[in-house]
Amino acid sequence: MEDFPLIRSEFRAWADARNKQIEEFNVNRINTYGPLGKQLDLLWHDIDSGLIPGKGGLFHAYIEEVKNLVTKPDFDIKEYQDYDFSQHEFVEDLD
Repeated sequence: MEDFPLIRSEFRAWADARNKQIEEFNVNRINTYGPLGKQLDLLWHDIDSGLIPGKGGLFHAYIEEVKNLVTKPDFDIKEYQDYDFSQHEFVEDLD
């Protein structure tokens, strides 16, 4: 895990900003994908035409477009969410 502030108020602001980035990423990605029915229809057409498995089909192109439009934050989301911050001592500056 990259360096993070050890002063509790700064850590909270840092963590809040990261959590906001993750939430915005998740919401934007879900909204950009569009309806599940559309995604499944594209997948069905790819399977029906013999394009699956492999790249080059409508489903793959659609999902790839969403992934390019809604990029992940510049940090490892899983590492951040799984990290045990309790192993660090923070400087208490909050009442």
